[in-house]
Amino acid sequence: MARTKICSKCGCEKLTQEFSLDKSKIDDLRSDCKECRKKITSIYRAGHRFQLRGKGSEYYGRNSEYIKATAKERYLLLRLAAIHAYGGECACCGEKRFEFLAIDHIKGGGRKDRARFKNNHYVWYRYLRDNEWPQGEYQILCHNCNASKGYYGACPHISYPEYFKQIPEYY
Repeated sequence: MARTKICSKCGCEKLTQEFSLDKSKIDDLRSDCKECRKKITSIYRAGHRFQLRGKGSEYYGRNSEYIKATAKERYLLLRLAAIHAYGGECACCGEKRFEFLAIDHIKGGGRKDRARFKNNHYVWYRYLRDNEWPQGEYQILCHNCNASKGYYGACPHISYPEYFKQIPEYY
């Protein structure tokens, strides 16, 4: 049987999942439900917008090096997880050093994804992770193979484009 609790703000009886955790409380739950807390927080933030912005800037000023370092670490860990989820090596030549690897859109569409995620790779990697690393749409290629595929339509490791075979030897 599901446990319930009455919200101190709206007075409604709700499931305990609808209350945020608060370890300082006897039942480990806040007295107001998530929905009421969201309304209260948005009203507060609207009225104190400038003070909150100032506090954020002040905090960043004091901790910018730490913030940048942890952001870079989170990005690298997420990138490594993405590379590992898609095989961990170039699907064409077998390159394994992660610095040389990129995620390739098998059927194209990279430009649309870059626009959709505003060229923010971290957000894109999070999207992939949250969608349980969709298979069949992406593969790992090294930057050389990926550039070859983009510029010439195929990587020389797999198929050498016809127009390269027609170039005279003196070039």
